[in-house]
Amino acid sequence: MNLKKRLALGVLISTLLAFSAYYAEYLPFTGKWIAAYRMDRYAQEQYPGFHCGKVYFNPCGAPYEAVLTGDSGQEVELGCGYDGLIGDPLRAERWMQNNHISKVMWALNRLEQGSYGNVSCQWRYDMPERLVFVLKVQIREPETVPFPESETALREKMVAALASYWAALPESAQADITDVEAVYRHYATKREEQQPYDNSFYIVHVSVTNGVLPIERIMTAAMKEEKI
Repeated sequence: MNLKKRLALGVLISTLLAFSAYYAEYLPFTGKWIAAYRMDRYAQEQYPGFHCGKVYFNPCGAPYEAVLTGDSGQEVELGCGYDGLIGDPLRAERWMQNNHISKVMWALNRLEQGSYGNVSCQWRYDMPERLVFVLKVQIREPETVPFPESETALREKMVAALASYWAALPESAQADITDVEAVYRHYATKREEQQPYDNSFYIVHVSVTNGVLPIERIMTAAMKEEKI
């Protein structure tokens, strides 16, 4: 093999290795292996003596999920995202109950027509004490409500919705929230009445500091548009 071919082969192999390393978490075999390692690492501190069983891929969930089993047979379900964040339903439910989150969200979701809020609870696999709690509010408005006339008007809707849910949270819960996210969607009930803006989600996601809703950042942070 001449020098040119060897160089080309070397470049190809390096590219494939770099591609595999970058996308390892998204590939079925390597993704499950990485998720198993991360869930075991999380369990070392949070659930000593528990070990990760078979990892399953769930496109509608974590996306990697597994049951960890303790030495005496107890079981704990965990999920692991591509970003390494761990979903721990047992721990999340404990926090929800202590802060009456389900009751608060249920009441507001009935009262705030067109809005739906929830708190997503996750933890870093390498630092289980580090919270990643996101207050998420989705806003859906039909064609009977005019689409916001400007980006500022759209952001104001987001602020109003987030502020409503934020105010209903106890101070202990507000102190734990690390991020807030607002998602807006306008829709038409009849296909023939759809407008271009009815085919997108508009999303603003910002971090929270000192337990205070960051209104100014919601009004100025980058807004992401995702096509349906």
